[in-house]
Amino acid sequence: MSGIALNNLGRSAKAIAILKPVVEGSSQDVIAQRSRIIMAVSLSSTGEYEKALNLVNSVAINRSDEIGAEAQFTSGRIMSMAGAQDDAIEGYLKVKYLFESYSEWIARAQIEAARLLIEKGNKERARSLLKTVKSAHGSDQWGSEASKLMSKL
Repeated sequence: MSGIALNNLGRSAKAIAILKPVVEGSSQDVIAQRSRIIMAVSLSSTGEYEKALNLVNSVAINRSDEIGAEAQFTSGRIMSMAGAQDDAIEGYLKVKYLFESYSEWIARAQIEAARLLIEKGNKERARSLLKTVKSAHGSDQWGSEASKLMSKL
């Protein structure tokens, strides 16, 4: 848990040092898998995008649960941070197809993909994604966020 706290406080190097022993094992348990995601976020904040992607992709490939959905979402986030916007959009959109049972992760991913599409000038595709989120989530947190973005288009 201290690795999570350190990462949230922006102390990525310290978080990486604490998480490294847990991550380097071959364990597939929940704690090791979550640690891989957290360490990937920490690595990406230090510019180590390739290592970060390797970690989250190993989780996304090996899990079909919510942790896998979070890992796939995080893959999109890391690619976006690395400046690979097209790959990030693709990574975000994979959440829906690979982890269809996790509607919150799907909504988050579609909203992030829409933001990137707006930046690229593809407002129609962004609007389509946001309408999908709004339709699925109504007035909850994700539906409201989609509505806000749509109102800016």
